[in-house]
Amino acid sequence: MSKMTKRSFIAFTLVLTMVCSLAFQYQVKAGGGYDFVENLVQGIESDGTVTPGKTLSIQVADLEKSCSGFKKGYDAGQIKVYWDVNGERLTPTYDSGVFTQKVRYEDAGKSYCFFVLGSYQGENYNNNTRSYPVNANPYAKEESKGSIDISIDSKGIATVTGTLTAGDATFKYVWVDNKNRFEVSGKSFKKTIDTKNFDIGYHELSAELTDGTEIQYPKVFPTAIYEKPALKITNFETYPKKLIFTTPNYNGYKYDYYLQVKKAGEKWDKAKLYGSFDSYVPKVINSLKPGTKYVFRAVYTKKTKYGGKEYYFAGPKSGEVTVKTGPKAKPPIQSIRISKAVTSKHWVKPKYEGLKLVAEGFWVTDTTYTVTIKMKKKPGVAGIYVHSSSNSPLYQYIKGNKKVYKCKFRVGGKAIGKNATVQVYAKGNKTYGCYSPTYKKKVKIKR
Repeated sequence: MSKMTKRSFIAFTLVLTMVCSLAFQYQVKAGGGYDFVENLVQGIESDGTVTPGKTLSIQVADLEKSCSGFKKGYDAGQIKVYWDVNGERLTPTYDSGVFTQKVRYEDAGKSYCFFVLGSYQGENYNNNTRSYPVNANPYAKEESKGSIDISIDSKGIATVTGTLTAGDATFKYVWVDNKNRFEVSGKSFKKTIDTKNFDIGYHELSAELTDGTEIQYPKVFPTAIYEKPALKITNFETYPKKLIFTTPNYNGYKYDYYLQVKKAGEKWDKAKLYGSFDSYVPKVINSLKPGTKYVFRAVYTKKTKYGGKEYYFAGPKSGEVTVKTGPKAKPPIQSIRISKAVTSKHWVKPKYEGLKLVAEGFWVTDTTYTVTIKMKKKPGVAGIYVHSSSNSPLYQYIKGNKKVYKCKFRVGGKAIGKNATVQVYAKGNKTYGCYSPTYKKKVKIKR
């Protein structure tokens, strides 16, 4: 090599070294010629497209060290980092040097690009930053996701709510057991439903979306009996060891009617259950103790099936009714006397329908007399019932708490000198009876 050639080479080397040194310094300070983008972490498919719903992640160089103007985030000082989709700038999420952007479903068919832009001492640079044009899959569809919930108050009014967390669809219907449909709309809803008209038991709840997706409530919800049965003290008639009960306001087409019974002073967990009372026909409850206070309350129940199993639902309890069974002892009778007996005849007139004779007239012989009942003491009752004739089932009621009771009877035929069986029992309570056992005695009919 000639001396000129050597000198020229040495000079060229010194100049190149100075240029490279300046270029490296400029690269570190301002990013000129620096490749910020290091790695596409995830999101791009093998064919260069991305699927809507997936996330694009770009790993960049340590910008805080590379450029003094960059601190944190995507836009600080001299550095701007963003995703672009067909000219629309999107704000990415930044974390530890990774910029992420979820590909939107509405951008199907568009192009996503990643940009890092900056400036140093008034000069802009972007010639060495990477861009990733990617085409969103136009056939992709976001799966609809969401949930529904239900709560029911004490009056049977249900509040159904729903919220969608993913997908472009909206709510369309709420279904109960796939047969009761209620219209709803939007990405979220709140619907009030009266469940009192539903069958008693367990029910399934679901929601239908505008894209046909079904969202199922993860449990079954129960519908209860909200009606409270009526119960009054006038529905009871008590005797020493039993009571007769007549069902009030019976709703037998929908529910079964049961009575809970306990002794006064006991807790309800000791109560016995009687029923089902399925009509207005009086029912007898036996095996009670005489002279004892009992407390009653009523409840509607319903048997239903779900999932192959039987379940019993009970509604709210009625108000409580307290009654007392009749006494064990018969009325404290000292004596019974039949007197003032009179036998007489009287004519029963014939009966006509228009001018037609339908029944002949006839003579009737009967006997009237007075029954006098004397007590050992006042029995402490509302009154007594007296019966004294074998040819009449009727009792006479004499009200009051007395020491002496009197009543008159008329019997057929000539009865003077014959015996009559007198039956007496007391009524201890004006409302529900509280009847005593029956006292019986044969007494001679006298004038």
